Amino acid sequence: MPNIVDILAGMTGDDTLARTATIQELNLDGTVDLNYMGFTALNVPVVSTYTPSSGDVVQVMRRGPGSLIVIGSVRTANVISGSVTSDFVVSYNIDAVPTTITGGGTAGSSGTLTVFPQSAGSYRRADGWSRSDVRQGVYYTSTSLGYYHGGWFYGSNAFSQLKGRTITSVKIYLERQQAGNYADQDIYIYGHKNATKPSGDIYFTGTRQGTIATPWPSQGANPLPISVGQNLASGNYKGLGLLYNGTAHYVVISSIAQYANSGRLDIGWRED
Repeated sequence: MPNIVDILAGMTGDDTLARTATIQELNLDGTVDLNYMGFTALNVPVVSTYTPSSGDVVQVMRRGPGSLIVIGSVRTANVISGSVTSDFVVSYNIDAVPTTITGGGTAGSSGTLTVFPQSAGSYRRADGWSRSDVRQGVYYTSTSLGYYHGGWFYGSNAFSQLKGRTITSVKIYLERQQAGNYADQDIYIYGHKNATKPSGDIYFTGTRQGTIATPWPSQGANPLPISVGQNLASGNYKGLGLLYNGTAHYVVISSIAQYANSGRLDIGWRED
């Protein structure tokens, strides 16, 4: 049985016309997750004239191979009076927001799960969660205040679709600011147990899962060990963060507000 990406890519003629789907989740970036043709479609953009709600039955159009857009909810009553206008102005460039679609559970299917954090920030003993950016370490004159521990928090069920699947790749998106120590620095990636931002320090677990050397400044995707995805899929990790108690590698990573992809994870998977 082919997966949904193959089905979309092979559509022609009437097959490309609108179909219905049901909204499963509302995402912070304005996209939605859908139940579409018995599959799950992730991060589907929505036209600006429609305000989505969880559980809505919506009309969906294909906008390219493996890519969809929600054009509105399905009307349950006829218009009695007034006029109906058509407005397909989209509030952002939909071509820049690819739709990630999971496979149908068939052996041999594969794909990439894209997950954005719901929140992020940095904790320090002296002033708590005073920073929305993600930091590690501290400037050498401020060690008496404690060290910054940064983290991204993805919610309770962000990685549930990976359960039982083989992880083939993991990438995290980061933007290093022109702050902290100059020149290339190592970023120390750890897993943590917090689905949401805690009131106190981050509950880090295990050993260091990756060291990323970042220029000053820099932006983009960085590979991580496959074990990171395996731990996220199993629930051993709820999110990722930066843990470094020192001054030599004091680094500042942009917040979600400063860089929309901050902490975004692209996790490749395969159904065996």
